[in-house]
Amino acid sequence: MEADGVILRKGEHILLEERASRQLFWCVYIRGRLILTDRRLIYLPRKQTRRVGLMLSSLTAPQGGFRLVEPPANLFQVTTIGGKTYRFLLRRGQRRRWQEALEWAMLLCRRRAARSRTG
Repeated sequence: MEADGVILRKGEHILLEERASRQLFWCVYIRGRLILTDRRLIYLPRKQTRRVGLMLSSLTAPQGGFRLVEPPANLFQVTTIGGKTYRFLLRRGQRRRWQEALEWAMLLCRRRAARSRTG
């Protein structure tokens, strides 16, 4: 199944979608869209650069950004269990919404995995 350039897996649903920019370096951002499904966090760049698709089961708890100076209030950061960090610049005031939605989706993902193991 495909929804606006996102190939969804069978039974996968989009929970949240918004324009966002991915931070590559200190001040280098690539514009695109950030999409949260019930299974993955997906970043689709506007231009044909590398897409990012992260399984929710591979992420640790979402965080605000970290820098030596005060991070922008709209910097959203996720880290994989393996330690790789991804940073996204959201529209002003949207970071908390994304953090809460991602935490909720990760919880559902863990519960679904626990149910499939037990039964």
